[in-house]
Amino acid sequence: MTKLRVMDGSRLRLPAMSHAFPAPLAAVAALGLALVACREPPPPPPTPTEPPPAASVAPAAKAPAPAVLTRVSAASLVCMVNDRFMGSEQIPVTVGDRTYYGCCASCKAKLENDASARTGIDPVTRKSVDKAKAVIGKTDSGKVLYFESDETFARYTAGG
Repeated sequence: MTKLRVMDGSRLRLPAMSHAFPAPLAAVAALGLALVACREPPPPPPTPTEPPPAASVAPAAKAPAPAVLTRVSAASLVCMVNDRFMGSEQIPVTVGDRTYYGCCASCKAKLENDASARTGIDPVTRKSVDKAKAVIGKTDSGKVLYFESDETFARYTAGG
């Protein structure tokens, strides 16, 4: 008998080959058996029988607090395309009876031609807000948020 080592380390016994069975065909058959053995799924990892020690359990994380906001005194200090507080007067863009602000020619063109650039989402009510009419708050990093009213701005800054 011929012994053939399979991928998992076990040995497979094959009957001795006669001259009537060509050697290349025997090699292909042996390789096929080895490949079939490899297709079996690996055994599942052992499941722990005991919970981890109490000392290693981390305390539950608190939900992050809303970003600290400061009310923006003038919408003209905000690029309404990038939703960033710029700290200086921006390019006014009049669309209908409303004025929006952009920081560059590209932002100006976007405000003129893309209605979605002129709206934001109030983070409290999740309603669409016209950026020209919105109450605007800025984070310490300069990102701005748009609110539909003083009331939703106050609710957000109070954490609720």
